[in-house]
Amino acid sequence: MTWLDPVTGLIAMGSILPPLLALYILKLRRRTRTVPSTLLWRTATADLRANVPFQRLRFSVLLLLQLIVLALLAMALAQPESDAGARAGRHALFIDRSLSMRARDVDGDQPSRLDAAKQAAAERIAALHAGGFWLGDSASIMVVAFGGQPAVMSGFTDGPDQATRAVEAIEPVDGATSLSEAIELVRGALATANPDDAGAAAPEEVVFEVFSDGRVVDLAEVALRPEERLVFHSVGAADSMNRSVASIGMVRDPEDPALVKALARLIHWGSQPTEAELELVVDGLPRSVLPAPVAMPAAATVDGVLRPGEVEVSFPAIALPEGGVVEARFTMPDDLPGDDGAALVVPPPRDLRLALLGADDFILRSALESLDPASLEEFTAEEFSQRAAGDPAFSRSFDAVVARGAFPATLPPGRYLLFGDPTGVPGVETFGAKEGSVVVGTRGDHALLRFVAVDELVVHSHTAMVVTERGEVIIEGSEGPLAAVSVGASRQLVIVPFDPLDSNWPFQRGFLNFVSNAVQWLASFSRPLTIEPREVGQSERVEAGQPGVSISAVHESGTVRQATSGADGLAIVGPLDRIGLWRIQSGGTPIRTVAVRGPGPDESRIDAASALPLPSMGATIESAGNSTGGRRALWPWLLLASIAMLAIEWWWYLRQV
Repeated sequence: MTWLDPVTGLIAMGSILPPLLALYILKLRRRTRTVPSTLLWRTATADLRANVPFQRLRFSVLLLLQLIVLALLAMALAQPESDAGARAGRHALFIDRSLSMRARDVDGDQPSRLDAAKQAAAERIAALHAGGFWLGDSASIMVVAFGGQPAVMSGFTDGPDQATRAVEAIEPVDGATSLSEAIELVRGALATANPDDAGAAAPEEVVFEVFSDGRVVDLAEVALRPEERLVFHSVGAADSMNRSVASIGMVRDPEDPALVKALARLIHWGSQPTEAELELVVDGLPRSVLPAPVAMPAAATVDGVLRPGEVEVSFPAIALPEGGVVEARFTMPDDLPGDDGAALVVPPPRDLRLALLGADDFILRSALESLDPASLEEFTAEEFSQRAAGDPAFSRSFDAVVARGAFPATLPPGRYLLFGDPTGVPGVETFGAKEGSVVVGTRGDHALLRFVAVDELVVHSHTAMVVTERGEVIIEGSEGPLAAVSVGASRQLVIVPFDPLDSNWPFQRGFLNFVSNAVQWLASFSRPLTIEPREVGQSERVEAGQPGVSISAVHESGTVRQATSGADGLAIVGPLDRIGLWRIQSGGTPIRTVAVRGPGPDESRIDAASALPLPSMGATIESAGNSTGGRRALWPWLLLASIAMLAIEWWWYLRQV
């Protein structure tokens, strides 16, 4: 029990009690009596002694009732409140700031569960310090934020203002709700503060007060010591359900590797199936919307464990020639908007590094130089084979290798644009020479044929062939294929089975476009399709180039993390503890964009728990309430009790008259 204004109650009691007692001591108690004999005068004479001050106070029911009324009124003026927890001793307040605490399902004017938890913790601090001197020692309070990496916001302090400011300074993160590490932080602080108490027979009790929605992932690792007690303050609604975009991925379109498809995995924690509309956003602009809402199954219990309903969806293929930030997200937010989308980064194309096989090949060199590559190296077929034999990564270091007639005897793994007789090329079978071929059909929608007109192409001589390893003919001639692609596990090939000089192609504009398309198409296999998203809570390594450079990571919500490069020119900025997009920059100059993914599907479950099970102890901690652990004002009940006692006193007085 706490007293909000004990001084007023004490003043009221001290002001009224002495006059009341004095009235009873000095009061005349003479009454008119009819007596049959003077033998009873002795009793009447004794009654006269009441007129003498400071005589012994005799028992009176009226006085007793009036004293009870006075005590009740004085206690009501002191404004007592009941409280579920002890006041004195050490209290560690654990504030859950994880992803699920951003849910917006709380009653009142608080925008999120975290805000409600912070308000409840502040009220708890006020309760632990209410009454001050009149109630003896106040509690020593420590504030710890947990969820992801735990953080001590304030060490044990007797100052309520310092503890309250520490609670107000807690910011949300998107990590998982982990409690065991936070408890170890408090134990370490206690051991550091009281090194001589290690051998004490009876350590001082420590109360762990947890303000959370109860979805703690490591409860199996939590075990309390004999001097420790845990109080759980549940925050959030028990019937809240949530859907989320758990992850997003990208794959190349099997028919056109220049196009990519986005795949999204959705989860739903509701007890009933639902539907949701999903959109694909590229660089902040809607790019595609699924034609119909996605049907999401309900959560189900499997082997005694509740599992979310899951579904995978794919968006239509899109082209991202310059890369970009791709995000799949719901069109309508729910109670937990933090997990309504997932993003990844598609890197921009890098500068081309090309190789040309063949001596003094003016036609192909001119076509490749028009692409403005970062490097263009020329080799003979024998030189290229020798370099590849000595270094297995050599042939893969080029975005594309272009050859006309001069092919290596053994084609090493890599990406190739081959003009000429493909006999001996892995995955290709040849059937001799053909003459006088014209185009009879094309795969006009293929990436290699964009802006390429081949209607007037005439080939004087070419090799008949069949591509056997994941091959596709893109230009069909009257005497057999005139261009085909092969996408194998270790080689990606564009095969043109004739020498350009044996045709009229070099004199047509479409030839340069074809070479450019082929090189870009092959280069798309040389770079990663996406940059792997970071795990929430990780830091980002940035090569600043020199010491003392300020590096900042800015989250799309406005959260900022800063670091300065050391003597080695390296900066470690983080932790990146919010899911979504972080812009890494130096002095306002963008460096790169980093996508951070969520901690997992369990953190998207937001139906608040009513108890914390501790499997290691075989115990369950029931919730003490949503705010301050059960504080309740008692003064109205005391006031009603005083009125009732006053009525009894009046009835007794009338009975005695």
